[in-house]
Amino acid sequence: MLTDKEVLPTIYYWAKRLYTGDAAKRLTFDELVNEAYKAAKTLRSPLLLQKWVKYTMLHFIHFVTPVGSQLDGLEVEDRTFDFKEFKETQEELMSVVDKVCSEEGKKLLYLLFWRGLTYAEAAKEMGLSSRQVVSERFKVIRKKMEREYGNRAGV
Repeated sequence: MLTDKEVLPTIYYWAKRLYTGDAAKRLTFDELVNEAYKAAKTLRSPLLLQKWVKYTMLHFIHFVTPVGSQLDGLEVEDRTFDFKEFKETQEELMSVVDKVCSEEGKKLLYLLFWRGLTYAEAAKEMGLSSRQVVSERFKVIRKKMEREYGNRAGV
């Protein structure tokens, strides 16, 4: 697991860049930082840190926080980040998931990150014996993803 000294500078860098406009209306700076911190602390390799923190924050801003009446907020042109870059990051992440994960692995990631289930809830949903089985399978998937990202980065 990465240390606070490794993750906090990256988290604050991206939070300062992304906490503008519509995001500032819908959530607090601390909420954004805390969400990214939880995600960053799951990593073991610094290779994924920048993209993982940025992707987590963008996902939290646009898909988790309530939008209310600001549905057209995503079309504002004066954003500090580039939606094309976000799309490329998302596509790269999905290509890594497709390459290293079985269908069961993809389902596990979906349950944990998109549905927000705990390990115990995911184990029950997948018909597995315990949360420890889910935890171990997730560790294997994460290591494979880190290795694949390292290969793509030439490390």
